[in-house]
Amino acid sequence: MIVITGGSGFIGTNLCLTLDALGLEYRVIDKIRSSLCIEQRTDIASICDYEAIKKLISHNDIIVHLAAAGNVIESVKNPDTCFNNNILGTFNVLKVCKDVGIRKLIFASTGGAIAGNNSGLVTEETLPNPISPYGASKASCEQLLAAFSASYDMKIHILRFANIYGPYSAHKKGLITSIMRSIINNEELLIYGDGNSSRDYLYVDDLIRLIIFTITNELEFNKLNVATSKSLSINQVLDTTELILQKKIKKKYMMKRNGEIYINSLSGDLAKTLYGFQPKIDFQTGILKTFQWYEENLR
Repeated sequence: MIVITGGSGFIGTNLCLTLDALGLEYRVIDKIRSSLCIEQRTDIASICDYEAIKKLISHNDIIVHLAAAGNVIESVKNPDTCFNNNILGTFNVLKVCKDVGIRKLIFASTGGAIAGNNSGLVTEETLPNPISPYGASKASCEQLLAAFSASYDMKIHILRFANIYGPYSAHKKGLITSIMRSIINNEELLIYGDGNSSRDYLYVDDLIRLIIFTITNELEFNKLNVATSKSLSINQVLDTTELILQKKIKKKYMMKRNGEIYINSLSGDLAKTLYGFQPKIDFQTGILKTFQWYEENLR
């Protein structure tokens, strides 16, 4: 059985729908229930509650650990919540895996927030330099994962996500969600900084393909960037979105916020070399597909 912590969230929902399509069995552990068909497969529990999650996991499960406090700005405002959900929660999940004898876990990490500001391509060997509590929490989790893998013979796979966007992300607070809401609701979009800060944007379906590959294949411990190897500035994202959607975005530039990285570009070369992984959906196509979903679900 595949057990997905945080499976009611953006990435978890897309993963569950893909598992349904593939006929693979799964259960979700989350603090909330999704309104989708996966609701019937969801157990309500917090990863911060060791005893609660231990009751829901058995020795033959594969764990996909997505649950986290995942917003950089929120982590700056409330680092306690970030610590408890990300570091303590991940430790609890790992301890359960050790105690019940689970041997395979896939962990949702981050490339940019761990590496911090970096003018070159960020590889898996780039030294961590987080500038937010969120980035520091994920870096700490990676060290825990490596230690448990080595100490307890666990097959752990750390996937460092780029900025993921796509359907079922309406509750998120990232740039793409804000753009979609701005267009649909005819609202002003607040841009923090000069608009030249850059990120690597990956459509969610491409990420799900690699997660499924990791679930269904026997692999050794690794950490991989899951990225396009191409960074886009906020201004480039806005220009491309306006061109593709033929919509004008109302913009207001604000002061830069603490904790947010300015320049970051992830290298996806290792995933390509090891597993032949290459993104299939370019940004223009991804933005159009994302907007179509938002139009159908937010109006």
